[in-house]
Amino acid sequence: MNMNQALGANDQIRRAILSSAMPRIQPLSSQSVTGTVTTSNNTLVFNPTMTGLLTGFLVEVNGTYENLGAGAGTRTEFGALNTVSRFQFVDLDNFTRINTTGYHIGMLNSAKMGSWAGGAIAPNLPYNVGNIFNVNSLTSTIAAAGGADENAVRIFYWVPVSYSQTDLRGAIFSQVVNAQMQLQIQLNATPGTAPSDELNAVYKGANTNVILKNVTVQVSQFYYDQLPRGANGPALPIIDMSTKYLLNDTTQTGLIANQDNVSPYANFRTYLSTIAIYDNAGVFNTGSDVDYWALAYANGLRQFQIEPETVALFCRNQIGFDLPGATYLFDHRAYPISTANYGNCELVLRPSAVTSGAYLVLLYEMFAQSNSIVAASSLPQG
Repeated sequence: MNMNQALGANDQIRRAILSSAMPRIQPLSSQSVTGTVTTSNNTLVFNPTMTGLLTGFLVEVNGTYENLGAGAGTRTEFGALNTVSRFQFVDLDNFTRINTTGYHIGMLNSAKMGSWAGGAIAPNLPYNVGNIFNVNSLTSTIAAAGGADENAVRIFYWVPVSYSQTDLRGAIFSQVVNAQMQLQIQLNATPGTAPSDELNAVYKGANTNVILKNVTVQVSQFYYDQLPRGANGPALPIIDMSTKYLLNDTTQTGLIANQDNVSPYANFRTYLSTIAIYDNAGVFNTGSDVDYWALAYANGLRQFQIEPETVALFCRNQIGFDLPGATYLFDHRAYPISTANYGNCELVLRPSAVTSGAYLVLLYEMFAQSNSIVAASSLPQG
């Protein structure tokens, strides 16, 4: 069978699954942390039920923030998304497909949907529709100790295994007995911070001491059951299943003002999006400290070189709103970056101002083929 025949067979089986299999949502056993979340109890491990064609997980986190400090606090740029510090998903091959932050998962959900994930509009109508249910919630301020200093939080995250519920690239046939998968959720043990260090915090403010406590995490797995049958068992989309859908992050330090600072893309990958956060020593400017962003190739060709406001314009056109300050969305979905085809490729940041302690966070969404992962170079580390 040649590649075109294999792709045709894969697409035919995918269509059969989408038209005849049963999509199921199965809750796993919930897990709780009683009392204060600390570094000794903040890591929760969930083992998926080994059945069907797995496509992803819905994670609901409920808890309480309390301020033990003498000063009031305000919500940070990423707020409730930082309730989970890190998600990690290890597949049947013991390969880590997802190893990234809560704020990456949250922003990616919006980028893929083309709207604010889990948000609601409030239309001007003579009846009550809009933001009615308490879905994602966290107050914008937290009072000092002794006041109304306990704030409830509820936040939903969609943790994908396949690209989507209809694009099954990355899906895992989990009805096996000789291997295990693992979803690891790391709760934020340090949700409060001084104003100068807020990227990974939930609340900020002088003289605050914010803790997260009494948390319950409910994970539900999404999968297709009652798959169509072939001559040798379930009919499975082999090419989709040999593709791994990866979400990773990395940090780059040592930035230099008024020079091109390059971040290379790893080999043998197909990149769908890059989210870059320029944390200028705790300051999240809206483009005033950046001359331009560029996408460059080894032969000197630049696919684009654009100012920060243009990046923001493209983001608005795609999802309808700006991401938090100093956060830039580069969506490659229409024209993915294939480092197997294009060779060396780099994201370029030219900052106009760099304060000591500044760094760049890069959040990647990509595909990789199972047989080429071992040959790929690693992501850069700061």
